[in-house]
Amino acid sequence: MTNRNLKQRAIGGASLAVAGRLVRALQGIVALAILSRYLTPAEFGLMAMVAFVALLAQIFTDFGTRVALVQRREVTALEENSVFWWNLGLGTVLTGSIMLLSPWIAQLMGDAAMQKPLLWVAPIFLIGALQGVPLSVLERRMAFGRIALSEAGGAVAGSVAAVIMVLLGFRLEALVAQTVVAAIVTALVIITGARWRPQAQFSMAVLKPLLSYGGYVTAAGVVQTLSAQADRPIVGSRLSPGELGYSTITEQIVLSPLRITVQMVRKVMFPVMASIQDDDARLRRGYIGMQHGMMVVMAPIAFGLWAVAEPIVSIVLGKGWEMVAVLMGYMTIRSLFSTYNELNYVIFSAKGWARFQFRWSIFSALVSVATLLATVRYGIEAVVAGKLAVAVALTPINAWFALRLISQPAGEVVRVLIRPLASAFVMALIVAWVQRHLALGAAGLGPLGPVLQLVICIPLGGVIYLAAEMLIDRARIVPLGRQILSRGRRG
Repeated sequence: MTNRNLKQRAIGGASLAVAGRLVRALQGIVALAILSRYLTPAEFGLMAMVAFVALLAQIFTDFGTRVALVQRREVTALEENSVFWWNLGLGTVLTGSIMLLSPWIAQLMGDAAMQKPLLWVAPIFLIGALQGVPLSVLERRMAFGRIALSEAGGAVAGSVAAVIMVLLGFRLEALVAQTVVAAIVTALVIITGARWRPQAQFSMAVLKPLLSYGGYVTAAGVVQTLSAQADRPIVGSRLSPGELGYSTITEQIVLSPLRITVQMVRKVMFPVMASIQDDDARLRRGYIGMQHGMMVVMAPIAFGLWAVAEPIVSIVLGKGWEMVAVLMGYMTIRSLFSTYNELNYVIFSAKGWARFQFRWSIFSALVSVATLLATVRYGIEAVVAGKLAVAVALTPINAWFALRLISQPAGEVVRVLIRPLASAFVMALIVAWVQRHLALGAAGLGPLGPVLQLVICIPLGGVIYLAAEMLIDRARIVPLGRQILSRGRRG
């Protein structure tokens, strides 16, 4: 594949991925606006603890074999079938284990109310096993539109199910239904789109090399999950499910439109980068373009959310959720560091550095958990601030390894990324000042409501950011805009 074709494929895939993920994020916010008026922070916190166990178990549903299939240059039918039957066996074992051990897990997490929800979510492990190979087929084909459709469709179906159930009087069951229905619909769209069917063949000899690579991916995933979400069992047990609920809802508002978009772009870029893993010059160009493009999009969203946190919380969640606006200030800034780090993992994965990712995940997990244990005694705000501090401290170290791997000078990366960051920061300062004056009453108009505040502040922020980018980042922002527009016309 030529440089031009590969670039067009990457831009097109990223555009579809971002569009699909934004749809998913926006519908999630709408569902949250409804659910938060019927459910308590404690119920959201309890579901967050259930989701932590489910996510940890889901990592084992394919033992990294799906990633191993995508990373390989060539894949045989025997390899795909061996992986499928392996995944199906693991999924069956995990489903049965969670059902059998649910009382013990609930006791370990310090809340007996977790037992029934754990039983209800257990089937998603089997669902995840069934979709593993079909998803790898779509990724290798770079069928990013189908992948985006599967995740957006699943999210919408799950939210609709949750809203219907909560309106019918169900409470925690509605949140469980959201997870299970989303998993089922996502899997159905992936399986039908891939048009791949398993055959009755299996070879352990063929599977072993994939498990060797996938084992490090799985181990890294487990450690990363423990690192990123250790606050769920710790905060839920040491503070309260209510405090955890505030943190979880903040993540849904802030990290959903940011993190899920970044992770989708990571999914798009991984097969692209893996296909040119031996060409460092192309990897460097792709890396710079990828980081700059994502920061152009993510920086104004993150800083913008920080600037208008109070009216957003007032509109979306209503009264009683004011702590979420406070936590958003920390999480929006941390999301930018997460964006940068997530895209570094594309380089590590494409280069086959699974062992390094595992070692790095252990190191970062130790730092994160130690910080969490030191801050949890001071409340949920200290916990979230501690996570931001860890991100600030570890990002330069992570970046050093990624840049060295492709011989990319750090100075060039800083020069490229500082411009959209500076534009977004200036925009946020101005918008925050305007929002505060609108809330307090300005120019003799009296205090404006949260809806009018957003109606004024969002367009103002967009204009300021675009003007700043055209002033200091024109050389990169104009070609990027032309590429996206030309892709849209061809589509």
